[in-house]
Amino acid sequence: MLALGSAVVGKDLWPMMQASGGQVRCDERVDEYRRGAAEVTLRTGCSLARIGTALDACDPESIYAADGTHLNDAGHGVIADFLAPMLEGLLSRARKRAG
Repeated sequence: MLALGSAVVGKDLWPMMQASGGQVRCDERVDEYRRGAAEVTLRTGCSLARIGTALDACDPESIYAADGTHLNDAGHGVIADFLAPMLEGLLSRARKRAG
């Protein structure tokens, strides 16, 4: 059976966040994740798309769906606009290496 949607859609996440240390702890976890991702990219030589930076610069009400968790069309547009130049650069370098 295919499960559609997220288990958090339509749920109030505030009690879960509070039980896990609140907004401050959630933000700390996001920062830990971002630092971990940066460390992996340094070790592996992979590129890192810091989309959180682009999203953090936006008004949350303008980029998140009504559930407050998932991005809306505008939020996905922010990511697409952020990734496009990076991907174009990577593709350009790959084409040059391929000759």
